[in-house]
Order: sequence, then C-alpha cells, then structure tokens
Amino acid sequence: MKKNILKYACIALLPTLAINNSCNDDEIVVDRFDGSYTPEKPTKGERNNPPPVNLLDTYAFFTETSSNQSIKKKVKKNSVEIQDLENISFDIFLNKEAEKELPYSLEIDNEWLSSKGLKALPSDAYELNYNNKFELNQKQNKITINFKEEIFKTLEKGLYTLPLKPVFEDSEVKHLAGNDRFMLEVNLLIQRLPDGNNIDNSDTKTEIEGTYSNSEITFSSPNNRNNLDKLNDGNAVWYTNSGNDILIAKIPGPDEIIGIKLLTYYSNDDDSYRRYSLKQVKIESANGDDDEYVEQGVFIDSDYDQEDLYIKFSEPIEVDRIRFSDFLSHTGTREIVTIVGVEFIYAN
Repeated sequence: MKKNILKYACIALLPTLAINNSCNDDEIVVDRFDGSYTPEKPTKGERNNPPPVNLLDTYAFFTETSSNQSIKKKVKKNSVEIQDLENISFDIFLNKEAEKELPYSLEIDNEWLSSKGLKALPSDAYELNYNNKFELNQKQNKITINFKEEIFKTLEKGLYTLPLKPVFEDSEVKHLAGNDRFMLEVNLLIQRLPDGNNIDNSDTKTEIEGTYSNSEITFSSPNNRNNLDKLNDGNAVWYTNSGNDILIAKIPGPDEIIGIKLLTYYSNDDDSYRRYSLKQVKIESANGDDDEYVEQGVFIDSDYDQEDLYIKFSEPIEVDRIRFSDFLSHTGTREIVTIVGVEFIYAN
C-alpha cells in the first residue's frame, strides 16, 4: 500500500512535464512543471484523474526542439561557393534508463510539413548520424546532421525545413507532447555576383521594366564628397574632379537588382554639355561583410542623345553596394563627368 501511495505521489507531482530523471521508490527529481495543472481537493468517495504523465512509463523527448541556420550561396561566373554551412548536433532523451534495448529511427514528419505548407529540405542535402537504439541502462543519444555542400550549391533561394520525429519499435515507448519533434530550418540566401561581362550594352536608352527606387540608397566617395546627399532627389549634381574619383551607392541589406538608372547632363541646344555627359563607367558590386568588389563590366553609352541612361545586367545580382569608377565623358575627358541621380531597378 505504501508503494502505491508513492506511485500516485509521483504522478501528481509531474503533470505534462519535461522529464530527464527516473522516479524510484525513494527518489523523485523534477525539472519542470506544467503550470496549467492544478491539483484539486479530493472528494470523499471519488478519485480525481491523475495527470497525463505516468512515471512508470518510458517517454522519449528532445530538450532542444529547433535550430535555425542562414546559409549564403555565392554565385559567380565560373564558380559557386557555400558559406556558413555548419553541421549540427543535438540529443534525444529518455525519462529513465532503458530497461532493455530500445531500437528507434528518426523519420521526417511529412504530415506536419504538409499541414504547414513548408518546403522540405531535400533528403540528399544531408545525412543523419546516430546510434539507432538505446542500449540497456542508457537514457541519452546524440544525433548529428551532416550537410552536403555540393547539394546546397544546386538549391534555389528559400526556407527549407526538416522536422524529425523518433519512431520506436517498442510501442510502449511514449512521446512527450511538445518535445516530440526536432525542427531544423535552413534559410538559403543567394548572392549572384557574376564576374565580368555582365552588362548588356545593346540598348542603353530604353527604360528597363521593373521597380525603380533610390529612397534607401546612401552615397559615399573616398575622395569627392560634393553633393552626395543630393543624389537621391536629383536637385543637385555629383561630378568627378579627376579620373580617380569613385562613387559608391549602398542599400541597407542585400537585395537582387536587375539594373541601374543613371541621370546625367544632356542638352539639345548646347553641344558643350558633352563634356559633362556620362559615356562610360566601370561597375563593380559587393555584398555583406565581404569587402571584395566583383567587376560586372563596363557600361558604354552608344550616343549623346538623352539624359536617362539604363544599365542592364545580363544576370541579376544580389548586392548591397555598387561602386562606379573610371568615368568618361562623351568628349573623352574624365573631369566634371556629371551624375544627377541614381536608382536601383528591381524585378517586379
């Protein structure tokens, strides 16, 4: 009778809890209570229902139930590089030491994925390494997810999810609700930076279809700071003082652009404006913490006949900075080449 009283004491003390210790006749250890359970005052002649966790049962659970990774895929002309891809490890537990061997497998919870409308991480993009059974007297197993870099090089941008649940051969092993699934989320970012020859100079006059924006662009120049703060509104001009001048346009975070609109000087009536009008400029791009600029090519305007110039990239590029250099006017001079405004062009 005394033993039965202790059994129900264990049950009453551990409602829907995360367990990592056993409850023996003379030992009770509690990690966490479910605050939603409140013991009721017993009614004479009636037995209240015990909490839903019985310490005499075997429960499997994760203490760490999720992990998130952001991975960068850098696409250049002749190479693809994966950055920040790291294997992860976590543990699966039993609430008490296994009283016998308990074989199990980790399976993808496809039903849950479907119900949430999430994209599954492809099965060939990773490998699961773990001991597929709890040995006698064991209560913890390590699981490692090893990623395959070559497969990530082929994936498209997006959020990928891998929900794993343990399935035991012994049907008496129960799952602890709320801690019965490990969910991995991988956010794959793509930085497209083709290396050279990425500017289409076949038509520099026709407006590129897309969304134009300059409200978030900030401008800098290591050696020529005149009117930089006015380049967003077109009310003032930035111009070169020498052939070494550089103009940098930066946005707050990486984004994909398909082109750039430049506004330069032009006049129907005064041919002297040719010396101010942009004919040619080198375009380089960079992304994130990487200070390395990658050349996209040289923009060349075909004729001196309008102020709006459109730089179209053959392939979209993922950038947060554009660097303009080697400015040249329609008269072949490098001084006083004038820029009135800059806009980035995004796909609709």
